[in-house]
Amino acid sequence: MSPTHPVAPVRRALLAVAALCAFPAAAAAQADGAPIPVNRGPHLAFVLESRLEAGGDRVATVQFEDGSEQHVVSGQGATFAAGAQLRPRVGSPFAVRATAGVKFMTTKATNADIYLLRVPLELVGTYDFAGDFHVGGGYVRHTALRFHGGGIADDVKFKDANGGTVELGWRWVALAYTKIDYTDEFGNRYDASNVGLVLTLALGGR
Repeated sequence: MSPTHPVAPVRRALLAVAALCAFPAAAAAQADGAPIPVNRGPHLAFVLESRLEAGGDRVATVQFEDGSEQHVVSGQGATFAAGAQLRPRVGSPFAVRATAGVKFMTTKATNADIYLLRVPLELVGTYDFAGDFHVGGGYVRHTALRFHGGGIADDVKFKDANGGTVELGWRWVALAYTKIDYTDEFGNRYDASNVGLVLTLALGGR
């Protein structure tokens, strides 16, 4: 029996380590040859979001010269927001989205600037399922709430409000329900809960 060269065990160990290092790279390809994203740590994406929501209690009613009227409703309005979305890694089904925006409702009055303004802040966690469906839920805070009467009705300020939201979506479209109450400067309370259509665009991948 020939003696074992002292370098041979070291060489075999190095070859084994090299094979183990090469295995993840070889496994990072699908059967069709398409690469699978490699876990490189947290993934951050810039988010643009818009919402169209309806619901809630009446804050004011505007009367027009033609005899028609329009209600200003606490939960109604269009929202435009921006923020960021964080995933533990590229391709993870879990994500946390933080946004800040402006929610605005106006009336059809042409001789007065009448509107209800809010600044919504949201922190929402989501989970993706097969078929590009997802569910989510989280915390909502509305600040800088005020009703501007345009000289026709009295201006009213509201206290900051806290609430919660849930959503069910497919790809970049979701149906959301938000539960939140407003309290004005006189202590009057309004149910501002609403249902809305949400469009979310994540720039920089999922």
